[in-house]
Amino acid sequence: MNRLFTLLFSFLLMIQFQGYAQSKTQEKQELELKRQETLKEIEEINATLKEVQKGKKESVGQLTLIKRKLALRQNIINTISSQIENINTDINYNLMEIVRLRNDLDTLKKEYAKSIIYAYKSRSSFDFLNFIFSASSFNDVVRRIAYLRTYRAYRAQQAETITITQQQIADKLNQLKSNKDKKNASLQDQSKEIEKLAVEKKEKDEIVSQFKSKEKELAGIVENKRKQLFNYKKQIDAIVKREIREAEDRAKAERKKLADAKAREKANLIAAVTPKKETSDNAIAKADKPTVKKESIDFNLSEKDFALASDFAKNQNRLPWPVDNGYLIAHFGPNVIEGTKIRFDNNGITISTPPETSVKAVFDGEVSSVFNIEGNYGVTIRHGNYYTTYGNLSSVNVVKNALVKAGQLIGRSGASDTEEGRGQVEFLLTKELKYLNPESWLRKR
Repeated sequence: MNRLFTLLFSFLLMIQFQGYAQSKTQEKQELELKRQETLKEIEEINATLKEVQKGKKESVGQLTLIKRKLALRQNIINTISSQIENINTDINYNLMEIVRLRNDLDTLKKEYAKSIIYAYKSRSSFDFLNFIFSASSFNDVVRRIAYLRTYRAYRAQQAETITITQQQIADKLNQLKSNKDKKNASLQDQSKEIEKLAVEKKEKDEIVSQFKSKEKELAGIVENKRKQLFNYKKQIDAIVKREIREAEDRAKAERKKLADAKAREKANLIAAVTPKKETSDNAIAKADKPTVKKESIDFNLSEKDFALASDFAKNQNRLPWPVDNGYLIAHFGPNVIEGTKIRFDNNGITISTPPETSVKAVFDGEVSSVFNIEGNYGVTIRHGNYYTTYGNLSSVNVVKNALVKAGQLIGRSGASDTEEGRGQVEFLLTKELKYLNPESWLRKR
């Protein structure tokens, strides 16, 4: 009974370990995939940095890219640490298995030695025959012969189990060596990444130092940007207010049309059921005035626009970027240029791109306005009561009231005001007059 319980416990333990081993294998694969993807992203940043660094001056874009690279480099170091932890787990497990297998091997050898000693003592043919013929019946003879055969098979199985266990120990020792080699390689990789991190931190500190010495020049650039952002906000607010008024006028006209129709219907009904003398204007005036239920939808949206706005809202965190190739150099809300006292607020996000990059609509909608601010174009697209604005465009490919589809070309990026030889796009998102953070609506890159 105890042996059966032990076997059952061992079987359950083996199943549990197999499940654990599978989950660990999957975790290792995911960690390695994450590491490779991060390395690829760093390579892409390095390629972009080479283009950005062709400019003679250090820029906010350079600093942004290097800071992003530092974060990715730290992610790689953390990933390698997790990989080393997994390797250490494997090493500890293999050590425990080697100890267990060696104990099993010692027990097997002792049992086998006992069987060999017993066989040696009972090695004569006389003892064998005496054991057979001392049986009390023919059935007992058969059982004794079967026992001897089983015993011989048991001894052979013991020898085979010893060989298998020795091979298992050898395999575990090889796995242990392989794990230790992997650990050493991972530690070397981590050491190299830490060295790269130190170099990149030094590079970042040098740029920050340059910013400190050029704070006055940067302040002038930021002041121009403030004016530009203020003009965008002023333009967008005017567009939205105009469309709110137009929507309200349309809703009032629709309500008046509905009220007039109901009034006429009621007048006709009164005329049909009352004497002629009571159908004067005074009689009609005495009738109950028709009541018109005010629309409950904000912004007086039509059914079509309400559906479009609902679809837009469902795509939060999933909208495509307005450019295929670009990175943020100014976030939504408060921004600080590191190493200086320069601060500014952004109603949207500023995206650095290659020059003349294609700028695309992020969702279906209708062009509310195409405008010009200080020689650069802007396009505002309405998606129900949501609006997306694409600013600092060198050219546009759409006109007012045009219907556009997600991914459709609407213009090309204008020149950057902070980076030599780069393009730049201002992207803003509002729900009516409320400015939203585009970063929480665009899909993660």
